[in-house]
This record gives sequence, structure tokens and C-alpha cells, in this order.
Amino acid sequence: EFLFFSFLQAKTQTLKMTIVSGLRIIDSNAQTGIMWWNWTLLEKAVSKIDQLMALASCIKGSLVSN
Repeated sequence: EFLFFSFLQAKTQTLKMTIVSGLRIIDSNAQTGIMWWNWTLLEKAVSKIDQLMALASCIKGSLVSN
């Protein structure tokens, strides 16, 4: 169960990095409007991911304490 959590965390990091590098490539070829739109989406995605990670931590904590 802890292993799964670590795996999830690693996957999340990889996903974040993939999104960021993908957007950097897009941004380098794009107008400011598109850049802003992409970064706004990224912000939303990252905050969503962070919320999920926090939730996973809570669940993990409650599983360990029981």
C-alpha cells in the first residue's frame, strides 16, 4: 500500500513534468494569448493534482493509524 502511494507520487511528478515541458514547447512557438491560456490550464491541473495528493496522504494516514 505504501509502495502504491510512492508509485502514485512518482507518476504524478512525471505527469507534472510532462505537462510543463509540453507547454514550454507550445509556448516557444505561440502567441501570448495561447501561452496565458496554457499556463492557466496548467495551474488548474497542478492544483488539482496537489489536491489529489493531499487526499491520498489523508487516506494513507487514516489507514496507517487504524
